Amino acid sequence: MAKWNDTRFEGSVNISPYTWKVKRTDSTLQSNPGCVGCILLLDSEISLKDGLSMGADWSVLFHEIMHGLVHVIEEGELGENEKLLTTMGNAIFNMLMDSEGFLEALLREKKRREREREGY
Repeated sequence: MAKWNDTRFEGSVNISPYTWKVKRTDSTLQSNPGCVGCILLLDSEISLKDGLSMGADWSVLFHEIMHGLVHVIEEGELGENEKLLTTMGNAIFNMLMDSEGFLEALLREKKRREREREGY
């Protein structure tokens, strides 16, 4: 069970039509000692190095999500630009954190769509 102040994401990231389960491990990353995260496109998994600080954990997660987005839009060449992916991931994370009411509005939109699918 996570501590109250542990804000690490547990679950799956969905970027239609793909879903990647987020997990923390060292085993997947052992072949590249400097690596702190990777997205395993065919295995439907995002692996993050276990034991990262919460700030680093979020940064690496968003970086790997950017790899997923590049895969979905079929722009593989962009996936080779690690600096760009880190910058984009950090920018989106910071936008979500710093935009007053943005996350709440997204949650309301999610509920609206769920009700719409249920026929309400």
